[in-house]
Amino acid sequence: MELEIKHLAPYLPYKLKCKWNKSKPYELIGLRNGNESVNNELWIWKDGMDYGTGYLYECVPILRPLSDLNNEIVINGEKHQMWLLINGQKALENGEIENMNGYQYSILELSYNKIQTILKFHFDIFGLIEKGVAISYNDLK
Repeated sequence: MELEIKHLAPYLPYKLKCKWNKSKPYELIGLRNGNESVNNELWIWKDGMDYGTGYLYECVPILRPLSDLNNEIVINGEKHQMWLLINGQKALENGEIENMNGYQYSILELSYNKIQTILKFHFDIFGLIEKGVAISYNDLK
């Protein structure tokens, strides 16, 4: 599987970090389609006051696995009970939610506000970690 603009675009408002050629993490600030003669998609990154571009196939987003929705996470010293976002239901790695009766449904069936919050905390709603085109926050620790 290849990383596509559609996988990263929903994270643009939320300062997603990405690696480029095993670099330190950079903030993703934009995406751009290549022109007709060069069909390469680009990502735009920021490092302090410097900006750069790279081919999308070189971009490796840093995301949280969906299973972390079941745990308390700490961001900037602030604790978040993520399971409250999904009404105490269990998040599964395959992009599904399981309710107390064992019924499974797609995480994308959650309300718009819940999906936006999940994106804000950089959870992997597209299964990119599992597909090998993203890395987990947990692997950086």
